[in-house]
Amino acid sequence: ITAAERLGLLDGARLMYSSDHAEAYGNHGIFGKNNLMEPSVRVPLLMSGPDVPTGHVVRQFASGVDLFPTLVEGGGARLGAADADIAGRSLFPAMNGHEDAGRIGFAEFHASASKTGGFMLRDGKDKLLYHVGMRPQLYDLAADPIEAHDRMELPDARAEADAQRLETQLRKICDPE
Repeated sequence: ITAAERLGLLDGARLMYSSDHAEAYGNHGIFGKNNLMEPSVRVPLLMSGPDVPTGHVVRQFASGVDLFPTLVEGGGARLGAADADIAGRSLFPAMNGHEDAGRIGFAEFHASASKTGGFMLRDGKDKLLYHVGMRPQLYDLAADPIEAHDRMELPDARAEADAQRLETQLRKICDPE
C-alpha cells in the first residue's frame, strides 16, 4: 500500500486482499490445510476503495469463485455471455447491504492425505463433512464453534435429518462419488 501510495496509484483504486487456506496450527491435532475444518476452510478477504463501505463486515458465505465476478464489476465491466454459467457472483451487493443470508458454503478436498474425496457444506450454523464411503460428520457451529462435538457420533433424529438435508444440498452441487 505504501508503494502504491508513493506511485500515486491509490486514488480511486479498489484493493482486495485474500490468501490461501489457513494452516490449522494444531487445531484438532492437525498442522496443515489438508482438512475441511473451520481453521482451514476460512480465509481472509478484505477490500477497500470506492463503493466498499469502511468497517463493514459481510456475514454471507463467499468463495474464491466469487473473486472473478467481483473483480470484473470492480473494474467497471460486465460479465460476458460466456460467463453466464459461472458459479460465483459479485460481492458488491453484499458489501452494500444486500447479503444473501440463505447462501451456502461449499468446499472440497482431493489432495494429499485424503483417502477419498472430501466435501464440506455449510448452511447457516450447520456444517456437514462428507467423505465418500465414510460416516458423515455434522457440526452445529453456533453451539460448537471449535467443532469438538460431531453430532453423528451419537446421532438423534434431528441430527440424522440435518445430515440428510445437507447431503441433499451437496448432491445438488455435485455427485461426491
